[in-house]
Amino acid sequence: MIQFFRKIRKSLLTQGKIGKYIPYALGEIFLVVVGILLALQINNWNEHKKQKSIAKELLKDIEISLANNYTQLNFVINYNQEGNTSAELIKHQIQNNLPYHDSLDLHFSKAIQYSTPVLKNPGYESLKVFGLNLVENDSLIKALGDFYNMGWIETLVFRQESYYYGTASPILVELFESVAMRNSMKPFNYNTLLTSNEYLSILNTMIAYRKDQNVWYFENLQQLDEIKNMISEELQKP
Repeated sequence: MIQFFRKIRKSLLTQGKIGKYIPYALGEIFLVVVGILLALQINNWNEHKKQKSIAKELLKDIEISLANNYTQLNFVINYNQEGNTSAELIKHQIQNNLPYHDSLDLHFSKAIQYSTPVLKNPGYESLKVFGLNLVENDSLIKALGDFYNMGWIETLVFRQESYYYGTASPILVELFESVAMRNSMKPFNYNTLLTSNEYLSILNTMIAYRKDQNVWYFENLQQLDEIKNMISEELQKP
C-alpha cells in the first residue's frame, strides 16, 4: 500500500501537480505511522503475555511454599497442644498430690517443649526480584507481604527463649536430673517438685506462651487459606 502511494506521489510530483501530491504524501505518512503503532501494540502484547507467563510460574512456586508452610504451622500447633496436655496432666498430679510414676518422666519433658515454625518463601523472594508488579492483583500482593512479614515470629521466639533460658532453665536444673525437650526428665525428689511454686509457675507460663502462639498460628493458617484461594483464581485466568 505504501509503495502504491509512493508511486502516485512521485508521478504527481513529476507532473507538477502539487495540490494532488500533498494528500498522497500525507496518506503515505499516515500508513507509516499506523504500521509503527501496530508493531508497537503487537510488541507490547507479546511482552505482556510473557510477563503473565512468568507471573504464573512464580505464583506456582509460591503456592508450593505456602503448602509447606501450612504443614509447618500445623505441626507446631499440634506440638504446642501436646506440650500443654502434658503440662495440664502434671498440674493435676501436683494439685491432687498424686504419687509418682515413671510414666510421668516423658510428660515432664513435654511440659516444657516448644517449637518455632520455619516459614520459607523462595517463590515470594523471586517475585520481588522480578518485580511485584508482575502480579496485577494488588490484594494478593498485599496479602503475601503481610504474611511474609516475619517480625511477629521473631518477637514470639525472643520472648519464649528469653523466658526459658533466663528464668525456667536455672530452676529446672535444680529439680531434675537432666533437662531436655523430647526426652524423659526424672526429678531428683518428686515430693520437692510437688511443693515447688516456682515449678508450678513455669508450667503455667509455658501453657500461656503456647496458647498465645497458637492463636497467632491459627490466624496464619486462615491467611494461608485466603492467599491460596487468591492464587488459585489468578492461575485460572487466561
